[in-house]
Amino acid sequence: MAEKNQWIELIYNEDMVLQAEQLFEKGAVRDMSNIESSLYVCKVKDGMLYEVEIQSPFAKKQKSSCDCSFYKQNKICKHIIAGLFYIRKQLKEKSEKIEIREIEKKKQKLSTLNINQILEEIDHDDLMKFVKNFARHDKKFTTQLKVNFARKIDLSDNTNKYKNILNTIIRPHAGDQTRASSADVKAICHVLEDFMDQVNDCIVLGQYREALNIYTSAFAKLEYVRHYYHYHTEILNKLSLNYHQVIADFLSEKLPPEIRNELHTFLFDLATRSYYHFHDLTVNVLNLWLQNNKNPDKEILKDIIEKMVVSKPQEEKIILLALHSQFKGVLLPLAGELHI
Repeated sequence: MAEKNQWIELIYNEDMVLQAEQLFEKGAVRDMSNIESSLYVCKVKDGMLYEVEIQSPFAKKQKSSCDCSFYKQNKICKHIIAGLFYIRKQLKEKSEKIEIREIEKKKQKLSTLNINQILEEIDHDDLMKFVKNFARHDKKFTTQLKVNFARKIDLSDNTNKYKNILNTIIRPHAGDQTRASSADVKAICHVLEDFMDQVNDCIVLGQYREALNIYTSAFAKLEYVRHYYHYHTEILNKLSLNYHQVIADFLSEKLPPEIRNELHTFLFDLATRSYYHFHDLTVNVLNLWLQNNKNPDKEILKDIIEKMVVSKPQEEKIILLALHSQFKGVLLPLAGELHI
C-alpha cells in the first residue's frame, strides 16, 4: 500500500492522472535514472519523447519539469505524473525486497554466532576499526595480515617487502639479547610454509617476479634460522627439502632472462653464505642449479667452490668435491686444496 504522500490519484487532476496512468501502463516511461540521491530523470514517449526531471518525489519540496508545451503553461503535466507512477512502483518494489530480506533473516537466525553471520551483519567501518585495533595489540595477527595480503600491496621497493615481514618475527642474529624463542621459530615455520605455497601459486600463474621476491627472502631466512637455532629442527629440515625442490620447479619454467639470471645470482650467493650448509650430494643449491642448466658456466662455479673450501668443514668439502667430479675433471685439481 502506498504512503499517503504517494497517493497520486488524490493529489492531481483526475483526467490528467488517468492519461498519465495509461502512459505508464503501456511502457511510455523510459530510461528512468536516479542520478542523485533524490533527483530522477526519464523520458516519456507520447508521440514524441519528452524529457522529465523530478526532484524529491512525494515530498513537500517536490520540484519537477517537462519540456512539453502543457507543462510550460500549467507547471504540471501527464508526463510528470507518469514518471511519478514509475517511481512509486520502484519504491514499492524496493520496500518489498527489504521486507522479504528481513523476514528471511528472522527465519535464518542461528542459536549461536559464527564468522559468516558476523561478517554479513556488521557494518564495514566497524569491521575496519576492529581489525586496526586488534592488529595494534596482537603481533601474530599483524604478521598474518601482512603475510596474507603482501602480494596484493605494491610498494616502491618490493624486493625487501617479504624480508621485512620475516625480520619482524626473528631479527638478524646479534648476540643473546636478540635470540629468538622456540615460539618465534615455530611462528616463522608457519610463515615460511605459507610463503612457499605463495611461491608455487605465483609460478603456476606466471608471476615470476613476485615468486622471485618471495622465494629469495624466504629461503635465505629459512637457512639462516636452521643455522642459528635448534628448535623444531624436524620441521625446518622438511621445509628446507621443500624449498630446494622449488628451485628445480622454478628453473624448469621458461623464465625471462633477467629473472633466470637473478635466480642464478641468488643461488650462487646463498651457496657462499656461512649459514648455508651442504648436507646432501643431490639436495643442495649448486647441484639443483646444475641439473637445470644445459650450459653451466664452469669458471663461475670454480670461483664459488674456491671461496667455499676455505671455510667449510671437512664433511661439506667432500660433497663439494663430488660435485666437481661432474664437470669432466675440470675442477678436480681442487681436490688437493680440499685435503681429502
